Amino acid sequence: MTTKELHQAKLERCADNMLGMLNNEILALMTSIGHRTGLSGTTTILPASTSAQIAAAAGLHKRYGRE
Repeated sequence: MTTKELHQAKLERCADNMLGMLNNEILALMTSIGHRTGLSGTTTILPASTSAQIAAAAGLHKRYGRE
């Protein structure tokens, strides 16, 4: 393996790590939003529902249930 190939491998590992960290941060943020708005709890007690039904049960505008 050449030095250039080693650097490329390190760069790819770094990019993969950064992408993983970003995904984890977004997941934590979305989990927090779901908890704060009540959507997480609402979806656990409802049967299969549309986004509008979930939002209505949580007392939110249907747009937030969809997003």
